[in-house]
Amino acid sequence: MKNAPFEEVPVAADAKDEASIAARKRLSAVLAELNPGAGFKVEGDGRGSKKQKKPKKSEEPAVKPKSMDTPPAETLSGEEQERAGKFDRLDKDKVGSLTREYYTTHQSDAAAAGERFDKYDSDKDGLVSRDEYIFKGKKAKP
Repeated sequence: MKNAPFEEVPVAADAKDEASIAARKRLSAVLAELNPGAGFKVEGDGRGSKKQKKPKKSEEPAVKPKSMDTPPAETLSGEEQERAGKFDRLDKDKVGSLTREYYTTHQSDAAAAGERFDKYDSDKDGLVSRDEYIFKGKKAKP
């Protein structure tokens, strides 16, 4: 097409003028370098399919969940219910515990968060369980 992209004027495939020949050569060179599956980290099928294979999650979580002895929600105080909700939002992978690194990086004040983590981690295993978080490191009420 002459004057592209501003004006679309079809050029005949058998046109012999210099501009037509040069344009066909440029187009052929670009088309030769194209890879239909390029740009995708999955195997391309040559049809430009944008469906990507989802990576398989491992069968076991990276951190094994701690036991959750949290009493039923109706027996928790308002503050404890609020803390349970906050923990559930932080524990996106639902493993039942938070590492120090994860906890401190998801708080606005990392230094203060580190101190809280040490206080909440009552069994000193380097993880804060849901119960430890809800009850601030103290034992759950019977």
